[in-house]
Amino acid sequence: MFSAMRRLQDDVGELAEANFWSLSTEDIGEVLDEVSAVQARLAAVKLAVVAEADGRDIGMSEATTTAGWLRGRLLLGPGEAKRIVKLADALRDGCPATGAALGRGLLSVEHARVIVQAMAGLPAGEPPVEVQAEQSLRRLGRGPSHCSLGRRGRHDSEQSGPALPGASQRGTPPRLGRHP
Repeated sequence: MFSAMRRLQDDVGELAEANFWSLSTEDIGEVLDEVSAVQARLAAVKLAVVAEADGRDIGMSEATTTAGWLRGRLLLGPGEAKRIVKLADALRDGCPATGAALGRGLLSVEHARVIVQAMAGLPAGEPPVEVQAEQSLRRLGRGPSHCSLGRRGRHDSEQSGPALPGASQRGTPPRLGRHP
C-alpha cells in the first residue's frame, strides 16, 4: 500500500509540473474530468481510512475524538474535521453503495454528502426502501451539481410526489437538505 502511495505522489508531482497550454480545448476538458474522478477516488480512500481510524478510536490516543485527532494531524478546522468523520462513518455504515460510487469516481464528495443527508432523513428499519432510495439518489447525483441534486429532490417531492421510492408510504417525503 505504501509503495502505491509513493507512486501516486510521483505521478501527481509529474502532473503538477505539466504544461497545459499546449492542450486543445477538448483535451483540457478531458484532463479536468479525469482529475475530478481521481480526486473523488482519493477522497473515498481518505474517508475509508478515517472511518477505520474512528472505528478503532485512534483519536482517543492523541485527542478526545477522531475529529480532534484529524484537526491536529491534517491542520483542519473543527467543523471540517467533524464533517469528514461524519461522512466517513455514514459511507461505511449507512450508504456503502454511495461510498463505492465515490471510490469509482462516479460522484463528487459533495454529491455523496447530499445523498448521505437525504438518507439520514429516512425512517430507520426499512432496508429495501433505503437501498432503492440510495440508488435513486446516486442516479440523480450524476447530474450537474450537488446543489441541483438537493433542489431537484425537493422539487420532485413537492410537485409530483416523493422523489425517493417508497417515501409516500411512510408519511412526509425525505427532503434533501442544504449541505454544510
